Amino acid sequence: MQALVIIALFVVTAQSSMPAGPVCVANGREYAQGETACITLPCQTPYLARCGQVLNNSSWKKISDACPSTGRSSPMMRAGLR
Repeated sequence: MQALVIIALFVVTAQSSMPAGPVCVANGREYAQGETACITLPCQTPYLARCGQVLNNSSWKKISDACPSTGRSSPMMRAGLR
């Protein structure tokens, strides 16, 4: 009987420590499904991707060939001097 109680306690503890849902990992950070991130890989241009799920596995889907910029421009660009 004690073994059954210990096993049940272990199962409940293991279930409560599991994440709420699949997450994607990029650039050392976790992202929930539906979130977007600028993916940076060695030897490639950074690109924008959305975290999703494919066949019960988390996956990144490329949504843009470039990452959005902050919208800031240098003083030289604002003056028309590139």
